[in-house]
Amino acid sequence: EKQPDHRLGVRGPCALQPPPSSLRSRTKPKNSVHHHSKITDEICGLITQAAYFTRAAAWSGDPLDKAATPVTVAADPLAALSWMQGTWSRTQNDEYLEESWSSPAGDCMQGMFRWLKGGKLWMIELMTITVEDGTPVFRIRHFDRRQTAWESKNGAIPYTLKSSSDSEVRFENPDHEKTLGFAFSRPSPDEYEVRILPASGAKGREMAFRFKRKAD
Repeated sequence: EKQPDHRLGVRGPCALQPPPSSLRSRTKPKNSVHHHSKITDEICGLITQAAYFTRAAAWSGDPLDKAATPVTVAADPLAALSWMQGTWSRTQNDEYLEESWSSPAGDCMQGMFRWLKGGKLWMIELMTITVEDGTPVFRIRHFDRRQTAWESKNGAIPYTLKSSSDSEVRFENPDHEKTLGFAFSRPSPDEYEVRILPASGAKGREMAFRFKRKAD
């Protein structure tokens, strides 16, 4: 006597019956006993087939009524920098400095800085913070009043995120010979400070510019 295949969870005469190759033909045979046997075989095949797929799902760890697994979305790398958005300004003697940052959108933030001396534009900066391979990268390029770039044709200088907290973000480029990096911080909700960090061995010292939030 054949033993039931307990892996499929089926016992009795249907245990080892394979699924029928085709159920399209249902012509009634003349022999009613043979016909009854054929129907029984087909039913056993269907039961075995259903048991197979049910148990196969259990073996794979995916039950048929399993709920969809929620997709984990990585945190937005720019969310921690959203406090930078807005327009910030400062006045020193006859000079006026103003820096503006857009809110994060997609994988970027955009910034603009202008420096006026004696009421005339002296220089501007175009800045971006873009997410590259999951890490924010700060780029800056300087232009004079005629939009002639100070930097070479190679483009903006990249500084990669070094550290970030609720009140300060720091970008560095250890390969730059003059400027190691930039640190942006908020000493208070309505204050914004930019520190320019000199490279090791470079001439000059750290410079800091503190701004106030500009009223709309």
